[in-house]
Amino acid sequence: MPLNTSTDYSDRTRDLLIVQDGDYTGKEALVAFSYGVALGKVTTGIQKLVQKFLVIFLTDEGSVTYDSTFGTAFMPYVRGGLLRDEADIAAAFDQAVSVTQERLDLDASEDTPDDETLESVELTDIEISRETGLLRLSARLTTAAGESVTVVIPIALVTP
Repeated sequence: MPLNTSTDYSDRTRDLLIVQDGDYTGKEALVAFSYGVALGKVTTGIQKLVQKFLVIFLTDEGSVTYDSTFGTAFMPYVRGGLLRDEADIAAAFDQAVSVTQERLDLDASEDTPDDETLESVELTDIEISRETGLLRLSARLTTAAGESVTVVIPIALVTP
C-alpha cells in the first residue's frame, strides 16, 4: 500500500508510479518495478523520493544519451564482479549515494517539498546469497521532513 493515499496533488509535481508494492510508512519495503499494475498512477512525497533515488542509483553513469552525468557506477561494479565482499559493497554504495545525492540536489528547486528532499541515506544491511545469486541491500532513506523508510533493493549478482 503506497504512502500517498490522498488524491490532493494541488501545488505538487507528480511522477509516474513505477516502484510498486511498498508500504512507505517507516517500515521495510521490498522494491519492485512495474508499469503494468499501476498504469497511470502518480506519486508524490517519500514514495516519489524513493523512486527518484533508485532510478539515479541504479542507472549506469553515462548511459543516458542526453545527460552523460546521470547515474552512478554502482551497477557496473556489480556486473563487473568488482564487489567481492561486504566492505567493497559498502564502499561502492557510499560512493553511489554521494553521486545520487548530488544529482537530487542539482534537480531540486526551492519549491521541492521537504518530504521529497533527501536528507540522508544509511546502509542498514547487506545480504549476499551466492546460492540464489542475489544481493539484497537495505537502506534507510530520511527526508528533510524527518520521514524515514527502509527499502530493500534486490540486485542479481554476476556469477563467476
